[in-house]
Amino acid sequence: MINAHQVLRSDAGKDREDEMSITNQAVPKSGKAVPMRNQRTGAAWLVSFNYTDGTYWHEPQGNLRHIRRPYAARNIEPHLVPAGTH
Repeated sequence: MINAHQVLRSDAGKDREDEMSITNQAVPKSGKAVPMRNQRTGAAWLVSFNYTDGTYWHEPQGNLRHIRRPYAARNIEPHLVPAGTH
């Protein structure tokens, strides 16, 4: 028997996967940096894919670079969207 909590959890995970796949498609696997923005704060980032390591390189832009440091991660930060869609 399936209860309501299991159904809600599975649907929420699917939406997140769809959002991640859209964002991942925005960053080409060639290594070209793509301008992105944080959906919540509006902060500008450059995101590129390092194909030798299989990681995404996040680099802050503008005044944000004095606050945050560049970092590598296996996934793109969930709140980042391609610039121009903000």
